[in-house]
Amino acid sequence: MPPFVGPTAGSWIRASALGWWLGFVLLVPLLILPGAIGLGDLQSSLGLGMGAGVGFLQGRRLGEHRRSWTLRTAFGLALPFAVVDVAQRIDPTVPYSLAACVLVGGIVVGLLQAPLVAPTRRARLLWVVTSTLAWGLAAATVPVADGLPRIPGLVGAARYLAVVLSGGILLGLVQAAVIGRLPRAAWGPA
Repeated sequence: MPPFVGPTAGSWIRASALGWWLGFVLLVPLLILPGAIGLGDLQSSLGLGMGAGVGFLQGRRLGEHRRSWTLRTAFGLALPFAVVDVAQRIDPTVPYSLAACVLVGGIVVGLLQAPLVAPTRRARLLWVVTSTLAWGLAAATVPVADGLPRIPGLVGAARYLAVVLSGGILLGLVQAAVIGRLPRAAWGPA
């Protein structure tokens, strides 16, 4: 059997897109659950759901790193949202910004993931920058969809979802442009 050499661009984009969609499925119960048990609205559920969905399906492309990748992605993306949740409990006037949370989450995720895929300091820095850009572009689909002219009914809902769900493709495209160029020494066996 040939050695594991890491994900192909196509498999990475596909895993990212499907993971993004899985993240939306996961975040629905995660957003409802805190309110149902009296905790109120928690934005960290959004980061946890999206991070778990994307991390799980991307992780399946990383051989021995799959479990660690999933946990690092879920935790890293949820962390800035959790900080805002706690800050808003202390001071309800603390503003919430999806863009800021996702950009900080992209940095945290990149920092946590980099040791798994990038054996050199330079490659790790490249992965952190890539992660930040990729997550930021993926999340930018939300304000783009919000800014579209309203179309009532199912057609409007379908268009909105199509735009937002394209975020996973953007995430995968940006990361795939870099992940295939990282030194192969980091990849573990399948």
